[in-house]
Amino acid sequence: MDQRPTLRERERQQRHRLIADTALRLFADRGFEDTTVQDIASAVGIAPRTFFLHFPGKDDVLFDLDVRRCADLADRLADRTSGTGALDTAAQVVHGWITERGAGTERLLARIIGGSPALAARGRLQVSRYQDLLTAALHADLGTGPDDTRPAMAAAAALAGWEHTGRRHARGEVAVADLPGLLARATASAATLLTGTP
Repeated sequence: MDQRPTLRERERQQRHRLIADTALRLFADRGFEDTTVQDIASAVGIAPRTFFLHFPGKDDVLFDLDVRRCADLADRLADRTSGTGALDTAAQVVHGWITERGAGTERLLARIIGGSPALAARGRLQVSRYQDLLTAALHADLGTGPDDTRPAMAAAAALAGWEHTGRRHARGEVAVADLPGLLARATASAATLLTGTP
């Protein structure tokens, strides 16, 4: 069965991306608080109601890619080949994420989200979703149940290490060429938490 998106679906995806990219540009130019949905809609050349067909509000633009990333991580963990560990698979996914948007966009998002307690709380919630997915996959790898805390500890440690590396890259402290090694180091450190007594 052909799973390729239809022309209408592709056009909707392109419009969705255009709205998100335009909103981020306006946030950078005018500031998040001073940019309205009307501003975004006008810049794209659509009516505000069309914006709301894609996003419930302008806050959601900031987390749009994170929602898609969550689905991507779930798919990659579910589809990995036998013998491929969850931590290694997730590290590969994260490497792609870090380089996907570019350091400038990541810095902008970090500034906007970090400057609002409500947005920061939403960001932490998104990270917890990643952690839940990775924890479940590690439980499956080990064949353990919820009483074993090692998968949760390893998932939290890995995500913390990967996020730290991503932030350093966004600040220009880490080159793209150095990312694989740093992510692998964080992954190896997290993996040590999977050994020993549950």
